[in-house]
Amino acid sequence: MSLVTEVAATVEIAEVTFLQFSATRDESFSLEPTTVEFKYRTRVRAETANEPCIVVLADFLMEARPEEGDAPKPCCEICAQLSLTYKTPKAGEFSQEHLDAFGRMNGIYNAWPYWREFVQSSSNRMGLPALVVPSLKVGANANNKPDNQAVASNPT
Repeated sequence: MSLVTEVAATVEIAEVTFLQFSATRDESFSLEPTTVEFKYRTRVRAETANEPCIVVLADFLMEARPEEGDAPKPCCEICAQLSLTYKTPKAGEFSQEHLDAFGRMNGIYNAWPYWREFVQSSSNRMGLPALVVPSLKVGANANNKPDNQAVASNPT
């Protein structure tokens, strides 16, 4: 049984919370062809004090830069940190290796729809075309390691 499966078999998601979020855009941002990059990372801990649980902190970042030139800072940036709490009576029984594997796979998988909606609605509120975050690729062919990134071009 894989590390992820051992943890996943015992948990039930209890709460998803945005801890931090921000969205900025340069006033001169134009709708020229833009490269959009999405990055994420996770941190995981087990809590056993009150109600045993596993907490996954998922950090997400979207940066948009003009395709032409070397802009030192992005012309548009959206970031968020989500906390996902999973109830499990076995929180204290898993190694950090188990927890990290679970966070990289299940944590990101469960947080991804919240991130996608946040990017789409935030970009729209900033007067930009809705940016669509690509689908998350999970499984044997996915590169779900810390500081993972997915790169996509914004069709403008």
